[in-house]
Amino acid sequence: MKIEVKQEHIDKGDRTSPCSCPVALALKEAGLPDPGVTETQIRLDVMNSWRSVQIPDEAAAFVRAFDAGESVQPFTFDLPLEPTHAN
Repeated sequence: MKIEVKQEHIDKGDRTSPCSCPVALALKEAGLPDPGVTETQIRLDVMNSWRSVQIPDEAAAFVRAFDAGESVQPFTFDLPLEPTHAN
């Protein structure tokens, strides 16, 4: 699945919240349920069960830069939809 992180997501993003960072906002816009994003994984609530997917490298680099307060640009990434494990 192609995910587009837009400038509006960056502008509205919150560095202190895994559920409100620009990547999470882009995932929500793409219709994915209750995403939470860290540097290593994307968590989704699928039918009331948390599923984790490894975050793609380019999205992880974006999250690190955004959280560090660095300047970031809109980008697109492919999200692997196969869950790696349930929590």
